[in-house]
Amino acid sequence: MGNYYAHNLSLMKDVAIIIACDPSREKLEQFCAKWKIPSGTIDWRELIPREGSSSKIDGIINCSIDKLHGEISNACINSSLPLLAEKPFAVPFETLKNRTPLELKKWLFVINFSKRHIPAIAHVREFLNQGGLGRIHRMELHYRQGWVLNHDFGDWHETSAWFWRLSNDFSHHGVLGDLGSHLFDLACYFCGSVKTISCHLNRIKKNQDKFKGHLLNSIDDAHCLLEMQDGTAVVVNATRTSVGEKDSLSVLISGDKGSIRLMPEESKDSYQLYLVEYGEWQTVACSGTPPKNHEFFIKGIKSSDISDYPGIYEAIYNDVVIEAAVESAQKGWRIDIDSFGEKKLGNIWHNLEQQI
Repeated sequence: MGNYYAHNLSLMKDVAIIIACDPSREKLEQFCAKWKIPSGTIDWRELIPREGSSSKIDGIINCSIDKLHGEISNACINSSLPLLAEKPFAVPFETLKNRTPLELKKWLFVINFSKRHIPAIAHVREFLNQGGLGRIHRMELHYRQGWVLNHDFGDWHETSAWFWRLSNDFSHHGVLGDLGSHLFDLACYFCGSVKTISCHLNRIKKNQDKFKGHLLNSIDDAHCLLEMQDGTAVVVNATRTSVGEKDSLSVLISGDKGSIRLMPEESKDSYQLYLVEYGEWQTVACSGTPPKNHEFFIKGIKSSDISDYPGIYEAIYNDVVIEAAVESAQKGWRIDIDSFGEKKLGNIWHNLEQQI
């Protein structure tokens, strides 16, 4: 993701990366040389000056491993530095308890729920908001990868970028915090907020229990049923052990006027629509490209006039749904999201919609 952001920012005329961080000095030097970044550090704390917004740094982009997300977020809040972060936002979850709704409201924060960038997804959301399918009653969200077994992105034994995702020492609830977070965001993006969730989690056996001194104990498969506040039933399936699948996201939405099929792996610029009125499937082409979240972030640094971007509300809400899914799997029953959020986050959750 560091290379992703560096590439995209290099295309923007009025943006410069002035410092980068990587715990590996060798990788840091290679990265800085590749993107012509003048300085680097192996300690992320050096990126966040005490003087905050008065420093020459205008913002931070956090694409570190999950376990550092909470610490880095807290440091940026304390220093009043704008932050663009990979999901999930708060790891560990208790990080949020130290913050107040007012602090979060004043802070410029964008979370990279990147599936919103896909033209077909943005088009479908607008179509649903206009009542194109009528009352939505069911949705299926599937995100299938197979890299744990078929090594599509490189053998995780040899590639640290994939190995860290397999251990709870680094990864936030495994596939649930990775692929699952995108699906939870899409469920809310399309249908509003979640009422209840029930979840089953699975971990497959690898050839060994440990690798490089770390337990291979993160979750590989997640199967969830969400009841949305509007009554929509949503099936969420996230897996990284589906052999033969490289990066397959699929969406099926059904309402009383028809259904939508969406498969970005096959086409990011179109989707399939079936309307009862016409009685057949048709392909709907999508024009335009939605702004990417790093573009929202840069715009936000320059001006407070930004809207419809995933920010602190979406980030916290997504974290609550993830944590509720884990508790549901552990306890074996359905979890009420509002009660769970109130219990875990208290005042922040209570004031989430009113103040943030």
